[in-house]
Amino acid sequence: MEAVCGLGLPELLILALLAFVVIGPERSQEVALQAGRFLRNVLNSEWWGEFNDVARALRNLPQTLVRMAEIEEAQSEIRETIADINRTTNEYAQPRQSSSRARQEASNPDPWGIANATAQTSYTPRPETEPEDQPQQPEEEDSPDA
Repeated sequence: MEAVCGLGLPELLILALLAFVVIGPERSQEVALQAGRFLRNVLNSEWWGEFNDVARALRNLPQTLVRMAEIEEAQSEIRETIADINRTTNEYAQPRQSSSRARQEASNPDPWGIANATAQTSYTPRPETEPEDQPQQPEEEDSPDA
């Protein structure tokens, strides 16, 4: 049994005996009923539940801190792994060029030969107005065949 407020079972028995002597045998039943009702109200109250939650959290605080430290270590390891993966993928994503190919590209700035290319097509714009020397065709009217 846990000690209540630093009092063990022997101290509580001495206090109960002292209270019985002070209250007297006549009123002891009435005081015991009032004390029981008070304890029931306290134990069923919202405040008592919150108090127990805080007490439980304080008891579990060392284990919680250890778990949080382990999580932080795992997160830092994950960050390092992600950074390594990013570095590795960036190294392989960049094209690797040999020194001879790099020299060749440096000596030939236009590898496809299109820098001085000219178009071999001719384009003559179409006149916007019709020439007058062509006869205009008469418009045909719809005539009813009777």
